[in-house]
Amino acid sequence: MSPAGSSKRSSLVVVAAVVAGLAAAGLLGFQLFRGMTGRVVHESARKPNVLLVTLDTCRRDHLSVYGYGRETTPALAALAKDAYVFDAAFTVASNSAPSHATILTGLYPLQHGLVDNGLALPSEIPSLAKLLTVAGYDTAGFAGYFALGPESGLDKGFRTFRLDKVDDHAHDTRALDTEMKGFTAAIDWIRAWHEKGPGPGRDAGHDRADPFFVWLHAEQMHEADPPKPYDTLFVDVPRRHDVRGFAKGTFNIRCFDDLLKAYLDGDLSPELQEQVLALYDGEVRLVDDTLAKLFGYLREAGLYDDTVIVIVADHGELFFEKPGGAFGLVEPGHTATYFDQVLHVPLIVKPQRAAGLPGGVRLPQMVSTVDIVPTVLELLHHDALTWLAGRSRVPLMRDPAARIEERIFFEETPYEESWGGLRTPEWKLIEKRAGDFSLGFLIDLANDPREERNAFQTAPEPFRTMTEELKTWRAGQKKIDPSSYADMSETMREELRRAGYIRDRKP
Repeated sequence: MSPAGSSKRSSLVVVAAVVAGLAAAGLLGFQLFRGMTGRVVHESARKPNVLLVTLDTCRRDHLSVYGYGRETTPALAALAKDAYVFDAAFTVASNSAPSHATILTGLYPLQHGLVDNGLALPSEIPSLAKLLTVAGYDTAGFAGYFALGPESGLDKGFRTFRLDKVDDHAHDTRALDTEMKGFTAAIDWIRAWHEKGPGPGRDAGHDRADPFFVWLHAEQMHEADPPKPYDTLFVDVPRRHDVRGFAKGTFNIRCFDDLLKAYLDGDLSPELQEQVLALYDGEVRLVDDTLAKLFGYLREAGLYDDTVIVIVADHGELFFEKPGGAFGLVEPGHTATYFDQVLHVPLIVKPQRAAGLPGGVRLPQMVSTVDIVPTVLELLHHDALTWLAGRSRVPLMRDPAARIEERIFFEETPYEESWGGLRTPEWKLIEKRAGDFSLGFLIDLANDPREERNAFQTAPEPFRTMTEELKTWRAGQKKIDPSSYADMSETMREELRRAGYIRDRKP
């Protein structure tokens, strides 16, 4: 196949029927939730609350709930006793904004249109927040990353929305209370919601307000630099080191720019690499300990049993592995990286106790983050909405031995380059495209689990069939007129440039 080059960024949205329907009136959501038949699991069950926690840049294989050696996630392990742990969940994108848009809409990036950081979710796209607000839920969102803030459009539909940006450049001034202010705000909001009781128009005999939907985004793991005492929790990591290419004592292991330079120059020793991983694991434990406080409050307030809890990562992170040979990145990070260190994410779902789903079960079937919205909707006792690209995984939770079609699609346009792919249990196709030209990488997962070799020549038939399947899938995604970065604010542009998501300042 021919080498790929840059492609024009395009904005793509959901099928025309969805757009037309949502444009018709806000009553659509009301009718969907109030007027449709809605398969109720238990007639007497209280309408569940929903807590969605998205873990930014979270490696599944660094969570002790998934078998990691360090005890990084005791709170998630406790939650798993009441939940369903998906062992083979995969994201649809390597960047936060397109990945989160899928988590919040149940649509692929080509459908919802937010195909890269810096773009915005079109206002007509139906998000879970919009649907639940119309359905009578009190909704609140708490984000820790600028590209997920109001400019991304992901705030639409939330009655309350806060952006408490985690500063990933203040390496010498990090404070625990500042680092976790988004978590604190979310806990305070839930406490206030619980204490206010029934409000105007609510059932006077009901002892609580309308149910809540809270989205809490944990940005902390994006750049491993935890505040004390988590910075030395697993390894006592000095703040400065002597490294060739840096003035004596100036190399800061907590600074990604320093790390990347030393790594690319071949000066980041295995010992220093281990210290980086220890810092990352400390950040994971910090988030888990704070989640323990949140879960503890839910139990204390009597809300835990009536709350659907979803824990998921937007994507993982490539550390110091080198998959893909010349095709893959040779540096740490996640953008435009489609190996399993980035695509394979944690997903834990705890149902409402009254749903009759006891949890404590691990599910080996492959599922996608596009399945989260339909799964939540079914757990709220409603049939799936016909336009959703994902599928409810509640049937798997009811029958863990069930067989499903295991095909994971991913697609986005980081760095104004079009990437996509298809993963099955046996094979993975990664494709980079520019116009009619593409470059493909086929991985034989059974015989090459480290994803180091391109098997397109030795396995031409899987390469051909998967390429055709990906092409057919892509053709089924509804497109609208192309757009660009022209409307991005200078603040957003600078945030993305500093974080490495924009390689130059061209619109």
